[in-house]
Amino acid sequence: MELYENKFFGPIPSAIGHLSKLVSLDLYKNKLSGTIPHTLGHLSSLRFLRVFRNNLTGAIPSSLGNLTSLVLLQLNRNKLTGVLPVEVIGLVRFGKLLILDVSSNLLVGTVHRINSTGFVVTKIVQDPRAQKPVEEEE
Repeated sequence: MELYENKFFGPIPSAIGHLSKLVSLDLYKNKLSGTIPHTLGHLSSLRFLRVFRNNLTGAIPSSLGNLTSLVLLQLNRNKLTGVLPVEVIGLVRFGKLLILDVSSNLLVGTVHRINSTGFVVTKIVQDPRAQKPVEEEE
């Protein structure tokens, strides 16, 4: 579903999560606001999810970790807060996810080997506008 650059505004309808055969959802470069609906985690056939360059807020739903067919996830250039859910990070190691872009948000935290991701310690965000300080783990 290609709905990018259409000047859409308002929240992403949660009913999109009922489109079970959807393979691609492109909502980037609009004026969408509100949170990412957790129902998007029901889109088991989804391979591409692009919602960058909007005004989305709130946390990234851990339900996106259910999208094991996902190859590309672009959530960058929004106003998302909180930590990147370990379920989403797991898609890189245990799923098919090749590109994960969460840059230019208000996210905080780090990814460590102890999170069972297999990654070397990597800063996810060092954004001075973030609400919560980055805590280092050993």
